Parts: sequence; structure tokens; C-alpha cells
Amino acid sequence: MYVCHSHWHHIDPSRADGLLAVAQRLLDAGADPEANNGRRRRGGGFRSALYGAAGIANNPAITELLLARGANPNDGESLYHSVYHRDHACLRVLLACGVWVPGTNALGAAASIGDVEAVRLLIDAAPPGHLADPTNDGSSLLRAATRRGDTDIAATLLRHGAVYESGVIDHFLGACARADRAEAARLLDDNPGLLDRLSDEDRSALVDAAGYASVAALELMVELGFLIDTRDNDDATALHKAGYAGRADVVRMLLDWGAEVDPRENRWHCTPLCHATVGSGEQPDGSGDWVTTVRTLLAAGASRSGVWIEGKPPSEDVAAVLIEHGITGPDEPDEPPREPVDPAVLRDLADRLRAAMDQADLDLLGELLHPKARWGTCATSGQVLDWYRARQVDGVRAEVRDMVIRDDAILAEVVVHEGGPSETVWQEFRVADGAIAEIRPYVTED
Repeated sequence: MYVCHSHWHHIDPSRADGLLAVAQRLLDAGADPEANNGRRRRGGGFRSALYGAAGIANNPAITELLLARGANPNDGESLYHSVYHRDHACLRVLLACGVWVPGTNALGAAASIGDVEAVRLLIDAAPPGHLADPTNDGSSLLRAATRRGDTDIAATLLRHGAVYESGVIDHFLGACARADRAEAARLLDDNPGLLDRLSDEDRSALVDAAGYASVAALELMVELGFLIDTRDNDDATALHKAGYAGRADVVRMLLDWGAEVDPRENRWHCTPLCHATVGSGEQPDGSGDWVTTVRTLLAAGASRSGVWIEGKPPSEDVAAVLIEHGITGPDEPDEPPREPVDPAVLRDLADRLRAAMDQADLDLLGELLHPKARWGTCATSGQVLDWYRARQVDGVRAEVRDMVIRDDAILAEVVVHEGGPSETVWQEFRVADGAIAEIRPYVTED
């Protein structure tokens, strides 16, 4: 696991042969090519040797070695994460071994970062009738590409059979993302009242654009009335996205225009500075300027609390900047205040939750979830239900052994049956607005 996750071959290319030799010797001595951290797949925090080599370290030589020794490429993680490496070396290795593309969201990831070549490779590798995730006709991806202004991605999807009648709002947002003032103006002239018809989701396109679009595109969107501090479905702002991507020029622009320095999003409860430190460590081959980004945020008075996260360390250069400012090690991000919930509401939810889990009743579970319920990488109730549905298809069964009510949450002791020995875990179901708003692991004191 350690040698497969190592980035030393990027820091010092002369280490590459040594890393490969270490992996070979360990495998020859009986190391398991399927070595992993023991967590469950599909949202359970699963990490494997192959995931490390292909998805994290971008080491095609070790990736090929692991596959030759029997590692399973269909682990739900390796292909998806390999897409984010722009050289496509590990992606090509995985596709050459016949990895199953549908259901991995790898195509969606490639489209989201505007990587035309990766999109083409994945489409060519997908079996007929499985163009995209999650729809076989590619409509969701084509719409997303149109809204992001990715004309090359859209054209590639259309050539390979994607079907979607793009709306005028989609094309308008795409023109804004490309900083195409003439096209945006034409669409506004041809469609009176278009700006008034934009939904909250449409207006949150500014948040996504801060991670990839030009400064000119963002200026155009702000001139047209898009708000600097608008939030997306994760409650993140444009400053979060720009910080994570290390886009120092965009961060400076947003701050100059009055963007809030320390907003916290709902998924990790982190600030833009926290996103910048994490982004610097997770994108060692990225093109961002995280040092300037971090310095800019600190100079603007960004909070220093919870910005160095355990398990998600900053790059060495960014770590040095943090240390300069007295931030010397990992700490946990501050959580927003937790408001007590009526005990009667919690008891009713607990009873219905127990029934839903014991009976594997996803319809009942869906009635208990907040529309923006979160669980792992899931950010909506629909995604949470899809995760549970996939677990059922895999033959996983869960039963509730005990439940405890506290403040704003239901703590459940759950016995998970997954083919082998059963596993007992505690989960916390946080409640807001009378519904389950977040599910996360809970570690008991004993």
C-alpha cells in the first residue's frame, strides 16, 4: 500500500525504478496485489494498492505490474481517479486490461474537467449502449458540457450518439463560461426576460466556473447579476472552488469584489483556505498556484482554524507558508453550532429509521431523508438512496441492534452482513428541519 501510493517518482524521477523494484520484490515474497485498507467498496472509504498506483500516485509501471499479478481493476475507484491525471498513462493501462467503464462516473469526471482525449478514450472503451453515466444516451453529460462552455466535449459526445435538446439557458451559461460576450448578448436579446428565468441552480454556475473559467468569464457573469457569494448544492462558494484549484488570480478578484473570506460549505464544514491547503496536496501535478492563493487568503484575514487536515496534508511549499503563519499541524475543522431537536421528532424518526433499515425499505428511508441529505460522497437524498440500493444489489444486509437519541442526532448500532463475518458499526444520523440531513460514521468512546 505504501509503495503503491508513493509520489517519490514525481518528486525525484530517479526513484521510479526503485519503487517498481520494491513492488516486485514484495509481490514475489507473497504480498497480495489486492491489498487494501479493509474498508467497504462504494462509498465505504475503500483504498487499495491499485487505487494508489493508478488513482493517487499516477504510476503506470506499478499499475501494470499489479494488474499482471491479478489485481482487480473493477474496484469502483481506480479508473475514476486515474481520469484526473492529464497524461492518461494509468488510464490507458486500465482500459487496455478491459476495465468496466459504466457505473464508475469516470466519463463524467473527464467531461467535468474538459479533458476531450480522456472522454474519447472512455467512450471508445465503453460497450455499446453504455455511452455515459448515469444515462445511456449521454444527455446529462451533454447538458453539463454545454453549460460549462465545453464545445469540444459536447461535439465529441454528439459524434458518439449522445442525445439532448439543449435549452437556451444551457447555451447562455455556456457562452458566459467561454466569456463570449457577443453570444451571451445575442441570446439575451432574442429571449427577453431570460435572466429572470434563471433558477438558483443556474445562478450557482458562477461557483463551478471559478474552478476553471477565465477571469473575463467571471467578470461577465458578475456584470450580468450573478452574485459573488452565491452557493452551490454543497453550499460552497466561488472562493472555495478557486481556492481548491489554486487559482490565485481568481481568488484575488473575488476578494477585491467583496467575497466573504471564511464561508463554510456543508460537506466538510471547511473554509476556502482549508480547500486551498487540501487542493495543494491532492493535485501535485496540477497547474495551480497554491502558495500565492494561500498567502492571498491569509493576507485577507482568513481564519487559521481547521485548515491543515489530518489525512489530507498540504504540499510541502504550502506547508512552509502555513508554518510561517504559526499553523504547525493538522487539526479538525470547526463545525457550525448544533441546534437541539425536539425529542419527540427524534424518537419518531428513530422508530421509522429502524423499520426502514431492518426491512430494507428504501421507499420509507427516502421519506426520512432531507432533499440535501449527505452520506460520504453523496450530496442529495437520491444519491444516498442509490448508494443503499447498490449495497442491496451486492447482497449486503443491515440490521439495527440499538439506537440512542441525543441533541440533534440518532446514533445507531448497525450489524452489517456482507457475505463473510458480520461487522458492527455505529452511525450518526444528524437531523435538521425534521429530516435526516447527514449520515456519517460514529466512533464510540470504548
